Amino acid sequence: MVIRVHADLSFDITTEAQVEKLRDAILPFANNAVNINEGQDNEEIGFIEVRECNHDDLTRTIPDNILIRWEVGKGRVI
Repeated sequence: MVIRVHADLSFDITTEAQVEKLRDAILPFANNAVNINEGQDNEEIGFIEVRECNHDDLTRTIPDNILIRWEVGKGRVI
């Protein structure tokens, strides 16, 4: 059985060290994740992105800045 988890959480982070601490806390969970249909044309690659939010709830005019992207099975931060 495959279980998919989606989360969208916001944190008040002001330093790069806090971003790294967040990444280090999340990655152990991702290390147990799998990709769906791996190696096939319809492969679904799992990932975690940590983004700097550049908007408020009223205006969504500036895209988020991706600080970290980690893809399941790649074993690296992109």
